[in-house]
Amino acid sequence: MRILFLRHGQTATNLKAAVHKKDDQELLDDVGCWQADQLAGVCLREKVEAIYCSPEKRALQTTEIIGGVLHLQPIVIEDLRERDWGDWSGKQWVEIQSYLQPMAPDERYTFIPPNGESWQQMENRLKRTLQTVTTSKNDCIAVVTHGGALRALMPILKSQPKETSFQYEFKNASVTIFELSSGVWHDVSENDTTHLL
Repeated sequence: MRILFLRHGQTATNLKAAVHKKDDQELLDDVGCWQADQLAGVCLREKVEAIYCSPEKRALQTTEIIGGVLHLQPIVIEDLRERDWGDWSGKQWVEIQSYLQPMAPDERYTFIPPNGESWQQMENRLKRTLQTVTTSKNDCIAVVTHGGALRALMPILKSQPKETSFQYEFKNASVTIFELSSGVWHDVSENDTTHLL
């Protein structure tokens, strides 16, 4: 099985380098819509047969644009949503990092921002998502999600220490491809944005 992990298209909040709220109603900006259309071209070339997505509006809109080209209905999975930063939602990522960076990796893993969720809680639901999507009978599927979720997925897919997630910064409308064979994930490409050039 081949899985394309796609980050949603650009939003105004992304341009401010801020963190979206849970259930944020913000949609893609004009650039984000164009990016989603370019993702559709990638999915066509890869012969994507099913497309799963986060319920967040920006991810769902990206998926609907792709699905419109591929004639596929989005399959919404609640567990694909972005990490809930609770009271920290709306803050710039650099400000959140200033709180997190002094923490040891294990402390950061279990830390819950006020009224939010921990990295560990997000990871657990992403693992459930992988179990769900890999039961698909299709040879190639796409998964539309978020930058933080993609960072958290990388150590899981690559069987690496969780803190390796810090090295990733997934761009809007990036494409990351893995193949699953005999229960083992194989990295094909990461954070590819050549389709946007």
